[in-house]
Amino acid sequence: MSEMTRKWLSWIGIVLAIIGCFFATAWMGSIAVILGLVCMATGQTPVR
Repeated sequence: MSEMTRKWLSWIGIVLAIIGCFFATAWMGSIAVILGLVCMATGQTPVR
């Protein structure tokens, strides 16, 4: 995975987590938070 892709993934993760906070009451919100965290983790994990 390239550096650019990792950067985009971490940004998408942050945005998804923020969106998820707005919809925290709905089940879609929790899914967005989980997806966001996964994206952030994927984006920040150095690929060997």
